Amino acid sequence: MERRRTPSHRIRNLVRSHDSAFHPKHLSYKWFLLANIMLDDLDKELDNREHKFCRYADDCNIYVKSRKAGERVMESISKFIEKKLKLKVNKNKSAVDMPCKRKFLSFSFYYKKGKIGIRAHEKSNTKWYIRATQKYNKHRRTNSK
Repeated sequence: MERRRTPSHRIRNLVRSHDSAFHPKHLSYKWFLLANIMLDDLDKELDNREHKFCRYADDCNIYVKSRKAGERVMESISKFIEKKLKLKVNKNKSAVDMPCKRKFLSFSFYYKKGKIGIRAHEKSNTKWYIRATQKYNKHRRTNSK
């Protein structure tokens, strides 16, 4: 089955091209591989239902047109994961929301002048800025002595 080109393909391609850069440091490669093996059936199920989605390890975003459709899909996919795959879905981390408000691999979407784009999420930007300024200030202190 051929996948339709959606904005999520950009994230997939970005992840493929920078695979080691996006590997979460708290996950071992064994866990990462296990998550991909266990959730392969989920990928097939989402393809069969013709949903637009993007999944990396155990993080998954499914894109639908309305909040009502999102709630319906979330309920049915949660049942699929819990009944067929026998895995638990963390209800605290799961949500139905607009893509521009959600973070996925430190990125989010934006909609401007009729076009959809990808940008670094505000929280990720803030964390990066804080780390960069800390390193810069540390470098200045050591060089000024």
